[in-house]
Amino acid sequence: MGKGALHYLTKPIRYDELALVLRHAVAGERARREVDRLRGELERASGFAELVGDDPEVKRLLALVEQVARTDATVLLRGETGTGKELVARALHRLSPRRDRPFVAVNCSAVPGELMESEFFGHEKGAFTGAVARRVGRFEQADGSTLFLDEVGELDQGLQAKLLRVLQEREITRVGSDRPIRVDVRIVAATNRDLEALVKEGRFRDDLYYRLNVIPLRLPPLRERPGDLPLLLQHFLRSFSTQHGKEPRPPPPELLAAAQAYPWPGNVRELRNLCERAVLVGWAAVAPMLSAAAPAAASVASLVDLDRPFLEAKQGLVERFEREYFARLLQLHKGKVGEVARAAGIAERNLYEKLKQLGLSRDDYR
Repeated sequence: MGKGALHYLTKPIRYDELALVLRHAVAGERARREVDRLRGELERASGFAELVGDDPEVKRLLALVEQVARTDATVLLRGETGTGKELVARALHRLSPRRDRPFVAVNCSAVPGELMESEFFGHEKGAFTGAVARRVGRFEQADGSTLFLDEVGELDQGLQAKLLRVLQEREITRVGSDRPIRVDVRIVAATNRDLEALVKEGRFRDDLYYRLNVIPLRLPPLRERPGDLPLLLQHFLRSFSTQHGKEPRPPPPELLAAAQAYPWPGNVRELRNLCERAVLVGWAAVAPMLSAAAPAAASVASLVDLDRPFLEAKQGLVERFEREYFARLLQLHKGKVGEVARAAGIAERNLYEKLKQLGLSRDDYR
């Protein structure tokens, strides 16, 4: 009984008692299977709760997520900033056999390079200046669970080599220790960078790329799924209205038309932020942004320079977009780089580098 037996009978066997025990066993097994079925349906519903969309590409993505979630295969999520890569990573975890363990996430662009090894693998007391106590790293925290490596394309090459070894050997060593520790971790990585280009430039290890790119999943940008815009608007407005105790108010028809013409460079995250502002301060407050952007979106074709090679023309158009995008964010947030970084969904140190490349100064917008 201690090892899991349902019941036991003593000799001589009483067949009426045996029949009763068997009926109870069959009923218990049917109940267990029904509970498993209902739990599975609930997990699928909760796993996709935040992934809203009827676009065919989105539906294909969700079908693939459900298919690979129950495996331990490494997944690489590709997509622009704000497309929902972490939501998909969390759905993969919630639908996996590891769902009872905590989901662990680390943003590879938000941790200083000199601290990244300790962040990943932990450290022993006294391993370096400031290490006043033992620290358990993210891999140990995620033992038996899922580790989400966001912005994995930002890792420096030294840590790339150590990460590759961990993925191959399934063991880590804390900084300041020589004792390896076995870990059982399912890796989900994400990036908005072109990893293939980084590999060609020698800035990302090709062996690590192949190790991460077992199951590649692409998240489409919002501009490629315009039919989902009304669904997403309804979802976010209802959610924020409930959160803030407000009456949900759909956008006026002219603003909905402007929203459908807007390119949404920040993707679903930008739409989400706009809906929260609309719930809190009204649609009139967000109307200028959408209305001003609609004519610009309609005239993108006029910006294409057919006299230049494709890559050169594309790079010029991207630079013009980036300069306009960050200039408007700086103006909106009065030069506060921290707020601009949060609105754009990138790390502050990356934003400073980008502003320097574009020749923009926060002092001009204060």
